[in-house]
Amino acid sequence: MKRLGLIFALLSFWCSALGSFAEADITVGSRGSVENKSARASAKIEVPKISAEGETFVLRSSSRAAGVETEEYGLEGQTEDRWTELITCQRVVLSEALNADEYVDVLKQRLQASNPTAHLRVLQRNPRAAVFGVEYRSENPRETQLAFVLVTALGANRSREIQLVQYAMHPGNMDSQQIHVRAKKWQARFQSQALLAQTKETALGESSVH
Repeated sequence: MKRLGLIFALLSFWCSALGSFAEADITVGSRGSVENKSARASAKIEVPKISAEGETFVLRSSSRAAGVETEEYGLEGQTEDRWTELITCQRVVLSEALNADEYVDVLKQRLQASNPTAHLRVLQRNPRAAVFGVEYRSENPRETQLAFVLVTALGANRSREIQLVQYAMHPGNMDSQQIHVRAKKWQARFQSQALLAQTKETALGESSVH
């Protein structure tokens, strides 16, 4: 089974021209950093390394196609054929404005239709940010792959700009304790960032009323 592909590419036909890649898309080194910097757009930057959860991820590939810009990072010292963890950062510009909640619903429908072996579960959702987990099952249990994804609508509640950060792992190349610890940490990280995004949105709404 191939290493985990980009599930977000399912919506690539739905995208229009891509804007600049936010610095936030490639900065996941500290709690809340993705959301805190999401408004600071910059020209395309290929950061060679990311430090997260005590590990170092190095840039493996960078691409821009069909309205989707993607950067993928693997653990330092590992190869593409034998990997344990990946971080994928993506920026999508849609032809129709959606909030994070709506985007996840559409993505779930597309994924289920195109890949029956994928099982997606929404873990946290609000209009500004959502978190889901997805399992790609295989006849060979060692080839099963897991991922957690943070989806953020940049700017207003409904936005044409969607930011995604995916953490994926290959359990067949990891021990059971490592799988449990990593899954727990990354799920908590993304859910904390989603909550922070919604809290900020609520605070902005309240301030505009007064």
